[in-house]
Amino acid sequence: MSKNLNTEEIHEFYLWIRDYWSELSADDDGTLSHVLNFGVWESDTVNLFRAQEVFRKKMTDWLGNIDSESQGLEIGCGIGGFAVQLVAEKKVQLRCLDLLPEHLELSASYAEEMNVKEKMNFQEGSSMHMSLFDDNCFDFAYCIESSFHYTDKEQFFKEIYRILKPGGIFVIADITCEDNRKITFKQGNFFPSSAEFSQYFDGVGFTQKQYSSIGGKVYNQLLSFVKQYNQKNGKRDKLTKYWERVLTNYSDLYNAGLMDYEMYQLQK
Repeated sequence: MSKNLNTEEIHEFYLWIRDYWSELSADDDGTLSHVLNFGVWESDTVNLFRAQEVFRKKMTDWLGNIDSESQGLEIGCGIGGFAVQLVAEKKVQLRCLDLLPEHLELSASYAEEMNVKEKMNFQEGSSMHMSLFDDNCFDFAYCIESSFHYTDKEQFFKEIYRILKPGGIFVIADITCEDNRKITFKQGNFFPSSAEFSQYFDGVGFTQKQYSSIGGKVYNQLLSFVKQYNQKNGKRDKLTKYWERVLTNYSDLYNAGLMDYEMYQLQK
């Protein structure tokens, strides 16, 4: 397996899906989330925007006691929704790392719109080779639904451990799969098993502080919402069919006990 991310492949994928997923993630009044993740669906969650808010609040809580003196890093910041909201709420100093220049541009634009750009720094780079950051320089870091792209997760966790201060917190939330052979669309996806995830962070010295399995609040609910959204809005093209097929595959695997969505709070 290649140890380098195929940047062009990832660029083409997000160029293809970004507008649709942004539209899908809007609240009923048209407010955009500026987030591309699957969200966490409670029994009363009515749309993906609200599911992403549930998820965001859970992630923020797991980052612990952070304030205006805290230095943080988001790895794979996407289009900036979580990062900007975190800075707006907690007043932290935050760096945002992403492979794609257009994601960083969109994130910076949203930060400017929300008047928090002066507390943020946007940098292009790889999660597995973060030499642009010094050892022991961050109080916290987090990675949301991005690490499944990373071809060398062991190196990724080594880098996270290196750049965190002693006692620093790292929160990661992502898809896990026990049998990647059953994934319908595998290109660019490298889902670890639950055991592999643990091996990676145990191997570099992290201490696990909190864990949550949230697949039961992700796949079936998101699939149902996407189908209803597409039907309501008359969306039947290659892209929308792709997402219905992907999420059907994920839901089937979750229901068979072969896929999950897991969150870990780790400490250096």
